[in-house]
Amino acid sequence: MRKRSRTPEIIEAMSRAQQIAFGPFVFAACVSAKRLGMLKVLGQSGGLTREELAERLHLSPYGVKVLADMLVPAGVLRSEAGKLFLTKVGECLEWDPLTGVNLDFTADVCFKPLAHLEEAIREERPAGLSEFGPWPTVYEAMPHLPPQVLASWLRFDHYYSETAFREALKHLAGLAPRRILDIGGNTGRFCELALKALPQASVTLIDLPGQCAMARSNAALAGLGERFATAPVDWLDPEAMPETGGPADLIWMSQFLDCFSPDECRSILARAQRLLAPDGTIAILECILDNQDYEAAHMSLAATSLYFTAVANGNSRFFRRDELAAILADSGLAVRREIHPIGASHTLFLCRSAREDGAC
Repeated sequence: MRKRSRTPEIIEAMSRAQQIAFGPFVFAACVSAKRLGMLKVLGQSGGLTREELAERLHLSPYGVKVLADMLVPAGVLRSEAGKLFLTKVGECLEWDPLTGVNLDFTADVCFKPLAHLEEAIREERPAGLSEFGPWPTVYEAMPHLPPQVLASWLRFDHYYSETAFREALKHLAGLAPRRILDIGGNTGRFCELALKALPQASVTLIDLPGQCAMARSNAALAGLGERFATAPVDWLDPEAMPETGGPADLIWMSQFLDCFSPDECRSILARAQRLLAPDGTIAILECILDNQDYEAAHMSLAATSLYFTAVANGNSRFFRRDELAAILADSGLAVRREIHPIGASHTLFLCRSAREDGAC
């Protein structure tokens, strides 16, 4: 075996390589420490010995020590004069809402399925979804997921979409739409916000039958009469078209296209245009991988793409800007306006039919 020279560069590379090799241990220790109350107690106490911490948490000193032994070199805790203290990283893990929803999403939705990532990549199917049941994609599985898994999935989804929806609606209000189709509307959160922000509009949610049923059970959408409706469809059937009752002024797709392969996106967009009024708009809200202001956001999106691979469907990911632009152009759409940033990491594309605009 060739002897490595211990240059600062090699030492740093070896250190980072070990962080990767033992990364799952660090993550599991962080989740356990947070859910056992260890991070919260330390953050509120101003420092405790391992024995004091064990007594506060009603845990064995052994359990506290093995977690602390992992979290100190991980930078989550600091040990000084025999006491443990929470670092800034630990404070983020305990109290930052963004970090919290990411941590729970990874722990509850993705951690076990990611063990199937190699299989998912080889076979282009969500092999990790088998951890929860025998469904072809997570979208059919949604109404049947274990409660904690579904709760963490929804918190993750709603955290990022909530602010983005509210900001996007300010731009959509200028279009004064009267008939909106929410394609891929899931639980109906956008429908709820749109119906409040746009009192002249009606919204039809278009999704799989299970998602339509979930939306209809949403108490905030109950009692809206003709202003809210659902139309079930399976877009993976290349011939499927929902019954919408007439053309729409606005078609809304929020983080919908990233749930499909590029060819599936082209098929869906071609059919969606048949549901659009001649002067209508297709509004597409997406997280674009190479259009992020912070490296942490870029990494979060890259990680979430692996969720699509292992859990969701096995063949989709967050797009780079040129990839989405090519799909829209191939589908006969012209981007009339691009708005960034929307919310934490989204971009809003307002599109018209290129044929209607006289564009190439």
